[in-house]
Amino acid sequence: MSASLGGLLKDYRLQRNIAQMEVAFALGWKDTSRLSRIEQGVVEKPPRELIDKISKALNLKAQEKNTLLLIGNYLPTKEELEQTRKENEAYLETWPYPAILYDFCWRIILLNKSALRMLSMNKKDKKKAYEVAPSALELVFDPKYVQNQYLKGDEVKVWHTNLFRFLTHFKNFQKSIIRDKWYMATMKKMMNNDLFRELWTKVQNSEVNFITTRFGKKIFVSPEDRNKRLKFNIFVVPLMKDPRFELEFFNPADTETADFFTKSK
Repeated sequence: MSASLGGLLKDYRLQRNIAQMEVAFALGWKDTSRLSRIEQGVVEKPPRELIDKISKALNLKAQEKNTLLLIGNYLPTKEELEQTRKENEAYLETWPYPAILYDFCWRIILLNKSALRMLSMNKKDKKKAYEVAPSALELVFDPKYVQNQYLKGDEVKVWHTNLFRFLTHFKNFQKSIIRDKWYMATMKKMMNNDLFRELWTKVQNSEVNFITTRFGKKIFVSPEDRNKRLKFNIFVVPLMKDPRFELEFFNPADTETADFFTKSK
């Protein structure tokens, strides 16, 4: 399968044995020149509305269209964010430990009850988070973030290793989004953060290992006792229906952490 927006569009069209002219007529165009330029990558990023129309003309399935939107780096709309929350909220609650849903630019979209508890978030905090969809990138590098305030010694090394892995994934992804406005705005803001600048410089000389960005260990300060730690093994998987979103699952790495979530609240 092609790795470019135009290439994938062409793949989908050919798989369905649809001629360019058929698509052009369905869109109200008199010839195929515009579609040809899109498939060839001459038109770097067509408007989202046009991609929706072409997807409809090709009768793409939801997963196919969403894969197309991911490759084209089209941010999910507010309506899509809300729909994704509704479709996945019950599922996330079946996981007894923290689970967090992100979109491809690492905005926090949905947290289950265990994640809210781990992060000491109440209903008001949850509502605000869903309104603004905060960036995980900004959150984890914030000096006021609880992890950056209370972790000590080797814990800090583990935490910084997690941040390094996070940025390694971000670096690999950013090759295709470097011209997007949201990316440029985020990077300009993050370059004011000392820790981000330090790790970002190190990441530039590192090799990208997809496996290490999908699995790992995390240590969290307990919301009930700042001297205690919650330890997890984590894994990340994309949503099957919409790969623009990823689920991060936390699994307790010791009995103390497991007990924290199984005891009565």
